[in-house]
Amino acid sequence: MAPLTSVDGEIRVATIDDVAAMHGIRLAVRENALSDPSKVRPSDYQPFLTVRGKGWVHVLDRAITGFAIADARTRSIWALFVDPTFEGRGIGRRLHDVMVDWLFRDDSRPVWLTTEPGTRAARMYAALGWRHVGETVSGEWRFERSGFATFQTSEADRELQSQFEQGRLPTAEFTHRAHVMVAYGYLARHGVETATNRMRTGLMAYLTHHGIDPAKFHETMTTAWIHAVWHFMQRSAPCQSADDLIARNPDLLDAGIMLTHYSAARLFSEEARAVYIEPDLQAIPRWQT
Repeated sequence: MAPLTSVDGEIRVATIDDVAAMHGIRLAVRENALSDPSKVRPSDYQPFLTVRGKGWVHVLDRAITGFAIADARTRSIWALFVDPTFEGRGIGRRLHDVMVDWLFRDDSRPVWLTTEPGTRAARMYAALGWRHVGETVSGEWRFERSGFATFQTSEADRELQSQFEQGRLPTAEFTHRAHVMVAYGYLARHGVETATNRMRTGLMAYLTHHGIDPAKFHETMTTAWIHAVWHFMQRSAPCQSADDLIARNPDLLDAGIMLTHYSAARLFSEEARAVYIEPDLQAIPRWQT
C-alpha cells in the first residue's frame, strides 16, 4: 500500500495571508508584466478574495508557486500567474481548471479574460478552448468561453448513483469500487464539501433502507475517502467517468490505503467512527475548491 502523496504540489484556496506571495509572483512574471507596478497594489487583492470572487494558490514545498483569482461579479478571470521559475510544469493549467470549474459550477453564463497577444498565456487559453473574440482598446486579446466541465460522468455513473440513493443497489454489489464510483459522481458535480455531506446522508439512508445498524457508519473513513478520490481526480483531470479515473489510478481500488495514513488504533477507534479526525501517520493531500 502506497500513501497518497503529491510530488507536483497542491492547490488550496487563497487567503489574505497569501497576498504578499501572490503579488511577488505578479511582479516577477515576464509575460503580461505590469508596465506600471502601481496599477495593481496588494490591497487590490482583498475584494476579489473576500467579496467579488475567489482565489487559489499552488503550493510546492510550502512555497506558493502560482495563483489564480476569479471575479464572479463580472464573470471574468482577474489573475492567473505562475512563478517564472516553475513555468512549463502544468501549474497554470491546473489552476485554470480549478478556477473555471468553480465559475461554471452554479452559473452557466459565459466568462471572459484578456491577455497580451502572442504570449504563452494566449496560446494556453486557445488550446483550452477559449475563443479569441477581439481586442481591447489597449490592444489586449479578449477571450471568451461558454462552458467547462473538468469531470464528466457516464450513464453508468449516474445509474449507480441513482440505485444507491434509492436503495435499489444490492448490498452485495455495494463494493469498495462502487463506493469510489459514487464518491466520484458527487465530487464531479459538487466539490469536496457538498460531496462529503451527500455521501454521508446517502450512506445513512442506505444503511437504514437495508436494515443495517447505522452505527456501522464511519465518519473518518467516509470523509478521508472523499479527499482521497478528490486527490486522484485533481491529479488526473480531465476525467470522462469514474471508470476512466480508476483505470488511470488503480491504487483507488486498494481499500487498505488509509492504513498508510492512520494507525489502526486511531482509524478504528470509536472517536474516528463518530467524528472526523486527522491522520496520525501521514496527511492526506488536500485540494480545495
